[in-house]
Amino acid sequence: MECSGFIVSKDGSSIIFSGDTFKNSNLWSIINRDKSIKAVIIDVSFPNRFQEVSRVSKHLSPTHLKDELKLLKRDDIEIYIYHLKLEFKEEITKELLDIGIKKENILNDYTEISYSNGKFIDNNKECTIEDKIKKLNKIGLALSSENELPILLEMIVEASRELTNCDGGTLYLKDDNGLNFHIVQTKSLNIFMGGSKEEINWKPLPIYLDNGEPNRKMIAVCSVLDDRVINITDIYQNNEFSFDGAKEFDISNNYKSKSNLTIPLKNYENEIIGVLQLLNKLDNNKNIVAFDSVDEEIISSLASQAAISITNTNLILDFEKMIESFLHSILYAIKETSPHTASHIGKMVDLTNMIVDEIDRDKSIFKDKNFSNLDKKIINISALLHDVGKIATPDIILNKSTKLEGIFDGIDIINSRFNSIKKSLEIAYLKNIISKDEFDNRVVELDNDFETLKQFNTGGEFLAQDKIDYIQDMAKTPIIIDSQKHYRLTPQEASLLSIAKGTLSKNEREIINRHAIITQNILKKLHLPKKYKEIPQISGNHHEKLNGKGYPNGLKGDEITFEARVLAVADIFEAITSKNRPYRKPNSLTTSMKILNFMVKDGEIDASIVKFLEKSGLNLRYAKKYNIEI
Repeated sequence: MECSGFIVSKDGSSIIFSGDTFKNSNLWSIINRDKSIKAVIIDVSFPNRFQEVSRVSKHLSPTHLKDELKLLKRDDIEIYIYHLKLEFKEEITKELLDIGIKKENILNDYTEISYSNGKFIDNNKECTIEDKIKKLNKIGLALSSENELPILLEMIVEASRELTNCDGGTLYLKDDNGLNFHIVQTKSLNIFMGGSKEEINWKPLPIYLDNGEPNRKMIAVCSVLDDRVINITDIYQNNEFSFDGAKEFDISNNYKSKSNLTIPLKNYENEIIGVLQLLNKLDNNKNIVAFDSVDEEIISSLASQAAISITNTNLILDFEKMIESFLHSILYAIKETSPHTASHIGKMVDLTNMIVDEIDRDKSIFKDKNFSNLDKKIINISALLHDVGKIATPDIILNKSTKLEGIFDGIDIINSRFNSIKKSLEIAYLKNIISKDEFDNRVVELDNDFETLKQFNTGGEFLAQDKIDYIQDMAKTPIIIDSQKHYRLTPQEASLLSIAKGTLSKNEREIINRHAIITQNILKKLHLPKKYKEIPQISGNHHEKLNGKGYPNGLKGDEITFEARVLAVADIFEAITSKNRPYRKPNSLTTSMKILNFMVKDGEIDASIVKFLEKSGLNLRYAKKYNIEI
C-alpha cells in the first residue's frame, strides 16, 4: 500500500522516518537508491502472535520487518525501531533481537541520531558552561515560539533534563487547590506523562494543611512558600522533608531516587506560578551525582524564561477564553429577545462542527481537505457569530410569526371587520332587504374567507398566484349591503397577506437581511488577533450564493471561501428542519434534502458539501439528535 513518511536532510545527509506503513517495497527502493539516507526509523507495534492485527492496523511485527529487510540491499544503514506497544514491549524486544536488531536501536523517547552517519549522538559527554549557555539561549527561543501549553511544559522539563543530564523531572503549576502535576518524566523507566503523553490524574500537593498550617514537609511546597532553590544530595539522608511518595515509587518500580533539585517558577510580576523539580543527575558513567551550583544557575535562568513563556501562553489562552465568553454573552442577549434565534445559533454551530470534524476524517470526497485545531476554532467562532448582527434587528421583525403581526396580530382587526360586515348583513335581513337564504349564504362565505385568510397569515414556503389574486380581490371588490360598500381587506393588509414566502414584507426582509453586513461591521470593529482575521468574512458571508444572488455583497463562485460555504449549508439545513421557527412548521429530513438539492441545482450552495452531508450520514445523525422527522 502507499504510505507517506519524512526524509529529513541536513548537510547532504538524511534520515528517513516512516510509520503506519505495513509492507511497502517503495520505501526500501527509495532507501536503496538514495545513498544520502544514513538511517531509517520504522515502527514495529505488535508481537508476531498478532500478525493479523498488525496487517489490519498497517503496523509491522518483527516477522513482517524481517521480510521487509530482505528488500534492503545496503549494509551501511542503521535500522531503528520505535512505537512498540507498551503492553507487549518485552515480547517485541525479544523477537526483534532474534532477527538481528541491536537492542540499543530499539528506541525510547528523546534519542538523538547523527545525520552524517546515522549513529547515536552521545549526550553524556561533559558540557562546558559555554555549551550550556548556548543550549539555554537556543531553548529560550524555542520556548518563546511555542503557544500550546501542554507542549510548552513538556519542552521545559525535557530541556531541563538535557541541560543537567538528569534522569527525571516533574513540573507543577500552582492554583487555588495547590501544586498540580502537569509533567512527570523518568527516562530510564520510559515514564513520560502529561503534555502530549498520558494524562496525569494525581491529586495536587496542598500548600496548606487542613488545620491551616503550611505544608512544609513537601519539598515542592516549601520551594513555593520560601521562594527558594532547594538542592538535596540524597533524599534518603534528608530529614527536613518527607519523601514518602518518592520512596514508594522506588519500591514499586525498582528504582533509586537520590539527588533532587527543586526550583520555583516566577513570572514577570515576581509571582510564583509553579515548581520545576529535577531528579538524579548522572555523570558520564551513569552514576547518580549531586546537582552543582552551575546546574542551579542554569536551571534558575531556564525557570525564569519558562515562567514567562507559561505566563504569556496563559495570557493568550485567557484572552481566547474571554473572546468565547463574550460571544456567549452576546448569545444570551439574543436569547432574551429572540429565543428561536438563539436556538438556531446553537444548533447551527453544532452542525457546523459536526461537518468540519467529519470532513477532517473523510478519505473520499474531501480526502485532500484537512483542518488544523486553529482552523476548527476559527470556524466554530465564525459560526457562533454568524447571526450577531441580529442584535440590531427590531424584535417585532425578528420574532414575527404571522404576516399581519405588529404590536398585535392584524388578523384580529380583520376578524372584527368581518363580524361588522355580518352585522350589516343581519340588519339588511331584518329590514327585509335580503332574504334569509342570502343572509345565511353570505355569512357562510364570509366565515370561509376569514378561515382562508387565517391560513395565509401563517406564511409558508410558497403562495400561488391564484391565491394572491384571491387576496387582492378582497381589497379591490367591496361587498354591497344596502347601498353601502364594505371592503374585507385594506390594501396594506392584502399586500402583507400576499407575501409569497415566510411572513416578512419586502421592506422587513431588507431590514433583517442587513444582519449579515452588520455582523461583518461588528467583527471588523473588534481588534481580533491576526490568526482570527478570517472570522469576519467567514461569519458574514454565510448568506452569499455561488451564483452571485446572495447578500450582503453579491459574491459568487471562488469569492466565497470553503469555510463560509460550510456555514451556509449548516445555516440553511438547521433553518428548514427547525421546530422553533414561529412562522412555519419544520420540514422532514427527506423534504429538507430535496430543498438543499434544488438550491444546488439553482447554483446557490456548494454541491460537494450537500453531497457529503448525505453520503456521510451526517444528515441522519443530526436528525436523530434533534428528533427531526425522517
